[in-house]
Amino acid sequence: MSIKLDGFMEIDYHKSKIGIMGHFPNGIGDAIIKSSFAENFFKNYENKVIDLENHWIYDYNPYIKRNESPDFIFNFFSDQIKIIHASKRLEHKSHAAEYCWNYNLPKLFLRHPRLYRFEDTELFFNRVVVHTQGKTNSELPKYILDKISENYKNFEIIQIGLSHEPKVKGSIDKTGLSIWESIEIIASSSIFIGIDSGFYHAANCYPRVRKKIILSHCENELHKFRPMDLNNNYEWLDYNIEYFNKYNFDIGATYSFTKI
Repeated sequence: MSIKLDGFMEIDYHKSKIGIMGHFPNGIGDAIIKSSFAENFFKNYENKVIDLENHWIYDYNPYIKRNESPDFIFNFFSDQIKIIHASKRLEHKSHAAEYCWNYNLPKLFLRHPRLYRFEDTELFFNRVVVHTQGKTNSELPKYILDKISENYKNFEIIQIGLSHEPKVKGSIDKTGLSIWESIEIIASSSIFIGIDSGFYHAANCYPRVRKKIILSHCENELHKFRPMDLNNNYEWLDYNIEYFNKYNFDIGATYSFTKI
C-alpha cells in the first residue's frame, strides 16, 4: 500500500474525473517516463484520466481524455516531491511500477513508457540509430563515436538529435528533425545507441528495439550502479537496458564501450 497523500484515499477512482499534469513540458524524458500511467490507471479502474496540459506524449494515447474539468488533480511533479522519500526507487523495477505504487493502482499492466505511435512500423534489422548528446548529459567522446562506427560499419547508422551534436563517422545525418520524426526512426531501428537522454526514454517505448546506453560516470560511481537508484543518481535508468561504460574494461553491471 502506498502512502496517503492528501485526499487520495477518499477518491473513487472508478467514477471520479482524474486530471493529470506536471509533465515538465520542456523535458522529453521527464514527460515520457510518466506515459504508462494512463493505461495502467484505466486497466485498474476502467476510467480514463484527463490530460490537463494537452501534452504531445498523449496525442495518440487511447486512455486519455482532454478538454474536461477534473474532480481531482494528480500533479506528478508536486506529488512526487511528497512521495519521494517514502518510495525508494530501488524497490521498483520500472517507473511505471513506481507510479502505480504512488497512486494506489494495485496491478501493473504496462511496465514501460508508451507513445502508441509507430509501434507497428517496419523494423529494419540492419539499422542502428545513434544519439550522442543530451540536454543534461555531456556528449560522447570521439573514441566512443569511432568505436560505434567501427563495430557497426556493415549497418545503416542513422544519427538523430540536434544538428550541432558530434557525429559518428559514416552515419546518415538525420539531426535537426522534429521529435516525432526522430521517434519514427527509433521505432524502425533494431538497435538504439545513446546516453541517458530524452531519446533514450523514447526508445524505451519500443521493446522490439535493443537499447545500448553509455554511462558517463567515473569508475568508482559505476561500481555502485543499479538502475532506479535515487541515492546514486541513476534514478532515470531502467532495468531492461544494456549498459556500457567509457572504459576499456567491464565495471559492475556495465560493459566496456569496446563491446558496444
